[in-house]
Amino acid sequence: KVLVTTALLIVAANCASALEQIDRTASKDLNINGFTDECYLKDADASESCSQYIEQNTEPTTLKGCKCKSKCGAHDGILFRCDWCYTENGCGVSSMIPPFPKYDYCHYLSNGNYEKQTWQTKSRSLWRKLAENNTRGDFPKPEYLLVESVQTSFDNQWDHLPHGRKKVLHGVGSVCRVRLQISIDSPYTGILAAGETTEGLIRMGSAIKFKPDGIVPGNSFKFMRTGVHSANLLTLHKVSSKGLGWDHFINQSTHVNQVENFKQWVGGQKFNQATNCINKLGLSDLCMWSQNGTKAATPIFPWIIHLEPGNIHFPANIPVTVDELMKEYSGIPEGSLIYTLHAKASPKAELKQFGVVETMSSCQTSQYGDKNLFFRHQRIEEDFALRPEWLNEIDEDEKPCDPGPASTQVSVQQCASRDVR
Repeated sequence: KVLVTTALLIVAANCASALEQIDRTASKDLNINGFTDECYLKDADASESCSQYIEQNTEPTTLKGCKCKSKCGAHDGILFRCDWCYTENGCGVSSMIPPFPKYDYCHYLSNGNYEKQTWQTKSRSLWRKLAENNTRGDFPKPEYLLVESVQTSFDNQWDHLPHGRKKVLHGVGSVCRVRLQISIDSPYTGILAAGETTEGLIRMGSAIKFKPDGIVPGNSFKFMRTGVHSANLLTLHKVSSKGLGWDHFINQSTHVNQVENFKQWVGGQKFNQATNCINKLGLSDLCMWSQNGTKAATPIFPWIIHLEPGNIHFPANIPVTVDELMKEYSGIPEGSLIYTLHAKASPKAELKQFGVVETMSSCQTSQYGDKNLFFRHQRIEEDFALRPEWLNEIDEDEKPCDPGPASTQVSVQQCASRDVR
């Protein structure tokens, strides 16, 4: 473990300078994030003036309420753990490096005026931006994973990436509008409540750059909600340095149980900076509010969600290029049943079907989807805080999830709790 950590430090130090230079060049483009929160308030078509105006006025806050005078980013520090910025007017904490400038840790809190809108308004505005430019992005250099804060993947409350941040994993994808139809016997609440029909979007693609033997399929769902932040659901088949063939539609889950692969994967060790359970995502937020903004009196959420393919498949043994795979996605007919939903109510429960996912539009590549769209990952520690009894039910073969006291301490401000700058 010491050798791996040392290696990470060396690689990160070697690539940080070059990547920062790229970031400085990119940051000159004020439209890099495109439409952001306040621009949606106008509920108008995209424009350069709106995009630029919003970029200038969508700023992160800091933990001490300071104003940043530099871009937020992990920059340097212990394994590039936390996003921070240099601050103005003597606000913040004094650096230990001469000339001892002030700095503080960055906060990406949701915009209240944006969130109070209806889910229809937010969904319409987001889809407009996604459809504005159908050219695809590309897979960023994997080295970016080492010099970005994984904390931000869990703590960012926006529906867009912070300025300058790269989508290192899942760099290229296809987006479609979807309908989530929940069965009348679902035991869950919020988005997964019995009989609910919820509209949202799915972004599909390979988690990593194509391999000679295939892709690593992954899905991200986003459901806008009235009066509160969006609900996000992310699934993956497994973490692998090898491809899995060329059919996107294979089983996926909110838990990745190929634990040894995850432990050995450098990205898995980065994720360990943000959570003790690097192979599992939480689901309690998905079940906290319905799409119309009704809060569950007692949220009931599953331990795991498992997706099984519906009626759509791609040829599994015919290699394709990125563009050819994107064309496969675009050929999925509107109204297709693409997944059935299954869940375990607790770690020891049986897997039961509780809904389906159907497309509501064609699928398309999107510059905004590849460069800017963000899906928040939820720490499963947040689920443990509400269901502490689950800590005693985790099977030994499901580790590295550490069912110790630290796993019950939920903090979306882990950088505030220990200064690592």
